[in-house]
Amino acid sequence: PAPTAPTVRILSLRHIGTKIYARFRVCAQHAGKVSITERDQKARALPYTRHLAVTVSSCNTFARHWLLLARFRSPGRLLVTLRASSHGRLSRLAEHAITIR
Repeated sequence: PAPTAPTVRILSLRHIGTKIYARFRVCAQHAGKVSITERDQKARALPYTRHLAVTVSSCNTFARHWLLLARFRSPGRLLVTLRASSHGRLSRLAEHAITIR
């Protein structure tokens, strides 16, 4: 069968101080490297994109954290999206929103 796109699902997203902590699950049909594109978006602020790489054997859960840029630290709703890609195939977007207070 033809290879299918890997899937990604956000399990949890936390905002603590100036950092964002994310747990997500990635499933792929074949073991190997999967690229993850992470994007932070907030109203009236330019979005920011990060690229991560993980090694998957079937389904794995990963935890990552990153510094929240100054333009996203003001009160409001922050939208985080993840997308996995492998062998040129893109997965659906996995989105999760948190409120910055």
